[in-house]
Amino acid sequence: MKKLTLICISLLSFSAFSSPDKIASHEAYNHLNSLVTVCGQLSDVRKLRENIKLDVDGKYPNSNISFSFNSHIAKKLQKKWGGFNNTEGQTICASGVVEEVRGKLQITLHHQRDIEIIK
Repeated sequence: MKKLTLICISLLSFSAFSSPDKIASHEAYNHLNSLVTVCGQLSDVRKLRENIKLDVDGKYPNSNISFSFNSHIAKKLQKKWGGFNNTEGQTICASGVVEEVRGKLQITLHHQRDIEIIK
């Protein structure tokens, strides 16, 4: 029992220290290829083939960064948020690796838990 308690405490303290740094969208370029949490105002929602892109702090091609995810995650988020159109203008944060795709910054989300609306 004592070992189990120590293991639990170790895991909790590790997860507390392993959460990504939170930055504003205009700082994302300084964190290219790094794991961070990027926050900003949701400006536009775009559907591209099987993916959804959320443009942050400006509409494409002038957004600071886009959050991209597949239709499987999109369905879960639409249910949770009551659709995407209701979220425009709200503050949104996403965690992931900042990448440059075709000259634009993007975080590709792999899990629903990696994105949230800040109320």
